[in-house]
Amino acid sequence: MSHILPHAKIYKIYSDDPYIAEVYIGASKYKYLKKIMDNHKLDYTLFQLGKLKHATLLCVLFATYGVDKFKIATIKECPCNSEKDLLQTKIDCLISNNCINKYMAYSRTAEDLRSVSRPPPKSKYEKDPEKILRMREQRKLKQIEVDNLNQDAKQWQKAKYEKARSKSSTTAHM
Repeated sequence: MSHILPHAKIYKIYSDDPYIAEVYIGASKYKYLKKIMDNHKLDYTLFQLGKLKHATLLCVLFATYGVDKFKIATIKECPCNSEKDLLQTKIDCLISNNCINKYMAYSRTAEDLRSVSRPPPKSKYEKDPEKILRMREQRKLKQIEVDNLNQDAKQWQKAKYEKARSKSSTTAHM
């Protein structure tokens, strides 16, 4: 039988650190675990930059312990015919395992979610002031180059005009 989601799987994000007991369980239709983890890391980066309106459960974990402390592993390969089937399999795994998203109301409160400090967005001057100064200097040099080219063009036009004028004045005297 052919499945619509042949690479569907249930995965967990966990840490080998004995002091980090939290485990996140998720479901994905992607074939590779690296892509799944990269998507979660991207969400965390977007959260840090203020591009997400709220923190996900993993954003809280990553902010608390650091992204590099977590790994991803497959719990169960489950090719399915629909995303609804995949969701049901995920719910079954959530119920049978101890994880932070077991009931989507986990041990932290909503206030804890809001309290995860998000750094304020950096202004363009705070990002890399040296780069900005270099760019300004390059712009000034380009402007000087353009001005010099314009000056050369004006001189060339003036010389061309004078030459044409002198030709017309010499032909007028003859």
